[in-house]
Amino acid sequence: MDKPPAGESPEYEAFELCGPNDVLVMSSVGPWESVGGDIKFLRLMQRKIGGLVTDGSVRDTDEIINYGFPTFCHSTTAKQGPAAMQVR
Repeated sequence: MDKPPAGESPEYEAFELCGPNDVLVMSSVGPWESVGGDIKFLRLMQRKIGGLVTDGSVRDTDEIINYGFPTFCHSTTAKQGPAAMQVR
């Protein structure tokens, strides 16, 4: 499946580097900044990534809970965060 629109973002680059059952660790620019919401988490599910750990926040928690996607984060927020991260 092709990457979603805006698939050139650092987040999507990291998603594409992860293999099935890998756990993605994302550093945020702050604990209250979102690293993603339902669309990004849908891509993680499509890639069969095993989970996400972040020191930031996530959006769209109802959808993420419904996905059953293992997510460990600082908090939840409605605020969209900036896309500033380093891909290794």
